[in-house]
Amino acid sequence: MPLAIKGMRRTTRQTSDAPSNSIELPKEFANSKGFGRPIVALKANDQQLVAVGMTLYHSPTWKTFPDFLADYIKQVLDPAWGNAELVKPFAERHPLIQWYDTCCRYQQSMIKKAGEPTPMNVTGVVACYLGLAYSLYLIKHNVELQERLVQRLKIVEQFQGAYYELVVANILIRAGFELTLEDETDGKTKHCEYAAVSKRTGKKYWSRQKCARSRACWVKRSAMEQRMRIR
Repeated sequence: MPLAIKGMRRTTRQTSDAPSNSIELPKEFANSKGFGRPIVALKANDQQLVAVGMTLYHSPTWKTFPDFLADYIKQVLDPAWGNAELVKPFAERHPLIQWYDTCCRYQQSMIKKAGEPTPMNVTGVVACYLGLAYSLYLIKHNVELQERLVQRLKIVEQFQGAYYELVVANILIRAGFELTLEDETDGKTKHCEYAAVSKRTGKKYWSRQKCARSRACWVKRSAMEQRMRIR
């Protein structure tokens, strides 16, 4: 069955930090929200609304928070880019779109009744894909999401490093740090990715991430995964 990536509706407006329980949270999310801004969500008529920073997203189809995350990451990365990757052979696609394809097919195999939440185990690829979506949500909801970081995610050679930076930001936000993003376009001085201030102690730290992985590693792993799928 062909897979397609669609966009979703959004509105930019002032939002509050008042939490709401109108969207279902799996226990993995409920137990790991940490000390960042609370999830801001509410149900209005037939629409489920979720605030991300100053932007309000809505859809009539979201039943759970992962439903929102699955749509949110598509919006951030641009559905046109994702669909362009999907027409390529599996082994030639961006690793992120390989994750998306695998997640969709796993979801399709597990859903018992369309439109109703279905319990399923979190596989490694599901944890990676939705984990990245959650990191993108967290950094925009608590700090800001720089377009430069999003573009780096789309470049295979820079994907691993950008992904790792988001993992670190996710951990710092949930651990109770306020992040300030450094200007990475400034090549005149050396600087870190984040300045992090502990909300509890007031101590300030600078975080710089290093993660090396060549394109060849991604391609080799992708080819191996494709052979496993065929078998």
